[in-house]
Amino acid sequence: GPFILQNLLILTATPFLAASVYMSFGRIITALDAQRHSILNIRWMTKIYVLVDFACIVSQFIGAVIPASGDPVAQKQSKIILLAGLITQLVALLLFIFTCWHAHVRIKQNPPDILLKGVISKWKIHFIALEAVTGLMIVRSLVRTIEYLQGEGGYIIMHEVFLYVFDAALMAIVMGIFLVVYPGKLVR
Repeated sequence: GPFILQNLLILTATPFLAASVYMSFGRIITALDAQRHSILNIRWMTKIYVLVDFACIVSQFIGAVIPASGDPVAQKQSKIILLAGLITQLVALLLFIFTCWHAHVRIKQNPPDILLKGVISKWKIHFIALEAVTGLMIVRSLVRTIEYLQGEGGYIIMHEVFLYVFDAALMAIVMGIFLVVYPGKLVR
């Protein structure tokens, strides 16, 4: 019981933070009036990423709770469901960091009028923060995926230091970055 609850809370924390990152990107693009630089329409992009994130949360929730039944077949299925959620989250984060980087580069090459007029000056730090936060979440998701691929006797799950370094520390850094570089500062 307590292990399943702990696992559930650890697994679902990142998708909730990822949803905040996806929405922040949309707000930054809107604040900079740079919708034309985004690969997808901002409204659709945020909805798509949040929907994928919700699917990841549900699959990770189901994958973390099913082992409570004690049935060996259900435990195998839960591992597959959990891995599917983790891999989907990893792919979504990789696509998102590419999307963010792409918009960042295009805005630098062809700045919108609001930047040319000098109304907003420190916009680059917000993109750097989003890219750094997403990179940290990618590392965290990759380690989690490897942990579940290795199974219960795997090296990562047997050494608690991985939980502190690649989960707790990375998520604390993510929170610290958003504390310092708050995207809401750009919203007019």
